[in-house]
Amino acid sequence: MQPSTTHKSKAMQFMELREQVKQLEQTAVKLRDNMDTTIKQVPSIRKLTTLQSAVFLSAGRVLNPPFENTKKR
Repeated sequence: MQPSTTHKSKAMQFMELREQVKQLEQTAVKLRDNMDTTIKQVPSIRKLTTLQSAVFLSAGRVLNPPFENTKKR
């Protein structure tokens, strides 16, 4: 009786392991797809970063103009 219980237990463990490997493979495929998408988006991300920096600096100059002595003698 004991050997059949061990065999069933091992069979169940292998089935569970097979499911986990299947899920891991699916996750790896999703990761690869996400990495490909990100690689394609890098140039646009760089452009947006440059644009946001320019807007930030411009807003800083408009909202906080440099202090100048405006008194006329």
